[in-house]
Amino acid sequence: MIARGLANDPRLLRLAALLGSPAQAFLDRQRGLQLLIKPAGPLAGISNLPWHHDCWYEAPPITCPSVTIGIQITGSTSETGRFEVIPGSQGKSVSPKLTSDEMAGWPQFGIDTEPGDVTVHLHDVLHASPAPTGDGGRATLYMTYYPPVLAEHVRVGEEISDMLDRRRSTPS
Repeated sequence: MIARGLANDPRLLRLAALLGSPAQAFLDRQRGLQLLIKPAGPLAGISNLPWHHDCWYEAPPITCPSVTIGIQITGSTSETGRFEVIPGSQGKSVSPKLTSDEMAGWPQFGIDTEPGDVTVHLHDVLHASPAPTGDGGRATLYMTYYPPVLAEHVRVGEEISDMLDRRRSTPS
């Protein structure tokens, strides 16, 4: 299986180890290997993500620390809806309803890439994938490495939101 080979590729494992704590890819849950495609033209929906971080507020010890490695299939620029980050935002508590006024003056950094480039981001770093400013069109393959404890809480075929829904619906 190509995904399993990629998840266990020594180069990706070496990058995931930069996290400094145990992490593994879960191909059978949490969407496994993901291919983000932003087609050319106007976009709406999940392809355009506002500023956020990926550590779930209700389950940080299960989902973080974690790291996502992006392999750029195409290049990316602001015209194609590139990946953007707020340097130094890791480990900070940030409201999920963060406004652009609250972010005024924060350093925002867009990452232009070429095909074959690799990006690595921690899940608690604020990041975004805004709408293209031009014609659009980019593709990135993402592999995420989570704490091993994820397997104790998120079932095969589920995402963290499913686990949280299950816990909310279980009587105490």
